[in-house]
Amino acid sequence: MKKTHRGAGTRYLTRVRQREALRDTRRYRHRKRSGRGWRARPARRFTLRQPSLTKPVETIPAPENFDVVGNPEEFIATFDKLEAVMRNGSVPLLDFSERTQTVSSDAILAMVAIATRLARKYATVVRLRWPTDPVLAGAFASSGLKSYLEDTPPTDTDLGMIRRRHNKKVESKTARDLIAFSTRALFGERRREHASYATFIECMGNTFEHSDKHAEGQETWWASINCDPLARKAQCTFVDIGIGIFESVAFKGFVRRMTGAVRKLTSRPQVLRDLLQRKIGSRTGESYRNRGMPKIYADARAGLLQNLIIITDNVYADITRDEFKTMNRRFKGTFYHWEFTT
Repeated sequence: MKKTHRGAGTRYLTRVRQREALRDTRRYRHRKRSGRGWRARPARRFTLRQPSLTKPVETIPAPENFDVVGNPEEFIATFDKLEAVMRNGSVPLLDFSERTQTVSSDAILAMVAIATRLARKYATVVRLRWPTDPVLAGAFASSGLKSYLEDTPPTDTDLGMIRRRHNKKVESKTARDLIAFSTRALFGERRREHASYATFIECMGNTFEHSDKHAEGQETWWASINCDPLARKAQCTFVDIGIGIFESVAFKGFVRRMTGAVRKLTSRPQVLRDLLQRKIGSRTGESYRNRGMPKIYADARAGLLQNLIIITDNVYADITRDEFKTMNRRFKGTFYHWEFTT
């Protein structure tokens, strides 16, 4: 039989296919048989060390005004100290019993989100010393934190609810549960709140673009709602502990298109204002993209979302008052807080 001679290009492609086949064989060798077919071994395994009980404990006093909206820089500074303690190999103890006078629901959610991220990063725990003042202790109890930590439905005495991300999709059911919980607590019945529901959905959708691609699949957002029946007001908070708006692919693509002179003159508060006002297009150039954050901005300016605050990186934006400023501290992620009354 006559042999067929293959060229160098064909032989090279054959070797490439052989290497790919060998790599696939090694990759799928550890697959396990399940009832619904083959189940692949995860590409990466995150195995955290158990927290050591012999680590030294270092106390960090909580700020006098434990509030992200009203006291953002001192709040961020407290958790910068907390991370420094964990980096040095000690266990931080956040103490609310000494000088703390006020506690807000938005700070409680941000505390849970940041502490969870740091505990995962440094494979240790964050300890809390609860306030002795019954009023401050009641603020923690009414935030829904106890129900969240015990992984039980909110009790009748809770005026708040805390939820975290469970999967990679936008969780419309979580948004509906938050709105239903708040309207029942305020009015005794379930009511619709379109603007706040849409804002929760948009924030969840933005999390994918503003998340750390190396930590994809982990919980990166947290949401809470806290009710004040006397004022007939609900406070909504959403915390995305990813990389933030200014580190996202869309923003970096916009910066690359700017000239050197314009880049130096443009401040980050102004860039965030332009992004919210949709003066900055999406990275794809498609007209129907980049509508999420401008929609939130428009609802706030129309009064559908009251006292909307956005904090990302070192930018503090009071959307309701149209004030954008630079902070001396950097918030690692994106923070949203707003209120509604119906």
